[in-house]
Amino acid sequence: MAERAPGWPVEVLEALSVWPLKGRGTVVFDASYFLDNLQALLAEGRGPALLVGGASSLGLPSAIAAAELHRTLGGVKSPKLAELFMRARSHEFDACAIPDGPFTYEMLLEVSDGVASGLIDLTRASLSGPRRCCKIQAGPFGFMHAPRTWAHGAVLQNLEPAGEAELAGCRPGDVVLAANGVATLDAPLPEAAAALQSASQLLLEVVQPILEGPLYLHQASTAVVRELAGRDAEVAALGVIPRLSHLLDERRSLAGAADSEVGLSELRSRPTVFAGDGGSASRLHVDIVPRVQFCHVLHGMKLFAVESDAAAARPIKGRSPEVAFPVDLPLPNEEAEIVSASPPLLRRFEDEWPSWFEAREGGDFLAGPGVSVAACRADDVLCFWGGDRHCGANAMAEGPCIALFHDHEWPGRS
Repeated sequence: MAERAPGWPVEVLEALSVWPLKGRGTVVFDASYFLDNLQALLAEGRGPALLVGGASSLGLPSAIAAAELHRTLGGVKSPKLAELFMRARSHEFDACAIPDGPFTYEMLLEVSDGVASGLIDLTRASLSGPRRCCKIQAGPFGFMHAPRTWAHGAVLQNLEPAGEAELAGCRPGDVVLAANGVATLDAPLPEAAAALQSASQLLLEVVQPILEGPLYLHQASTAVVRELAGRDAEVAALGVIPRLSHLLDERRSLAGAADSEVGLSELRSRPTVFAGDGGSASRLHVDIVPRVQFCHVLHGMKLFAVESDAAAARPIKGRSPEVAFPVDLPLPNEEAEIVSASPPLLRRFEDEWPSWFEAREGGDFLAGPGVSVAACRADDVLCFWGGDRHCGANAMAEGPCIALFHDHEWPGRS
């Protein structure tokens, strides 16, 4: 485990070396027990529920998607997501097909519908390229924007062909450094959006990010699965929610329970894809509308933390805090390739992670008694309550990690 997640707290890794779960929660090996007792397993204070090998034991089509991803990516040496998307365009995954890097965000948007469908965390991207000033004379400006990181900044996307932004020199994937003199690089999302929408003209300072560090693509469509593993894999991924919903409805019918009483009901018909290189991580957050979350790992390994002990809960600082795992410590560009990090760098992580969390959260978050950490591998199914603070990391030496997420409404819990 230490090789898969260098720099993690020793207490956490030692706990995960025995069971794939540290802290409160339940590891389940029987699919029938999982279905019959899911809501009890996810009751307040119980922590997450991990069904080991759940896709296969439940007969979910995600097992097919996982097998296809293993077939296409299993033999690729040290695969990086940016390289894989570039290779996927030519349907070549062997080493000789690796295009010259590094890659810009614009390059990935041009070749991948999957990348264009989601959001990329550009925390680790290099902004050392040439900065450009683009003057957009009048609206409509002809662009959309997305967050630069999980909770800050702005990136230009979906530029209208021959629109005002494109004519002014803007390019897809540009990071907005400033808008009409207002700094936006690290501005909270509402402030960044206001700077781009509150004027009739825009003078933008932009730079095209270079994707040098670990990449994290989130909230993307199943086009990601199609591009990396083929159409059959995407069809299988799209079949996960209907199949799981059928299983839950069947169990509910057998139990004679009404939907309004205890039932879980799906809110969307398509899962979203989260794909990240080893060393990438999400921020610590609570879902805006809490629901039961399902995570189906298709490739690699994901380490997921859920704070489920109300007595040990710590207040969130600010409305949208950007707090992540210790694997996601800000690093100089020359040290960003964590997967190949040297022992001295790993010792640096071990030395720094406690103080890093103490400065932001007032304690050792991951190793704390109120926090559960689950190690989820391909074919596993993880469930947790989105109203508990949570975050996920794509484990080292196992990347990339590719997972499907979807949420279900639970009328019995709010």
